[in-house]
Amino acid sequence: MNIAHQIVQLNRFNHSESWKNWLIRIGYIFLQQTDLILTIYGISRGFTEMNPFINQLLGSPLQLIVVKVLIPLVLAMTLPAKLLLPAGGLLLFINIWDIIHLIV
Repeated sequence: MNIAHQIVQLNRFNHSESWKNWLIRIGYIFLQQTDLILTIYGISRGFTEMNPFINQLLGSPLQLIVVKVLIPLVLAMTLPAKLLLPAGGLLLFINIWDIIHLIV
């Protein structure tokens, strides 16, 4: 195997790995925004926020945007993608939980 072939193989691996990382990052941000939308929708329907920290932020839209939009965006862009997977799994569970409670 010549060096040019090895470089092509290495680039192909790095390219596919970066796509996986970007998908994880985009998924994490999507789940964060879905949680925010479901929270606001639930509050408008008369539900109460179970998270006391977020519950306090509901009175301040600017702080809520910082916590639920800007901080997750910074985390998604700075942390290694593999560290976002557990948080993404938890957010997926929370979003499913929210949807079930909004439907029932």
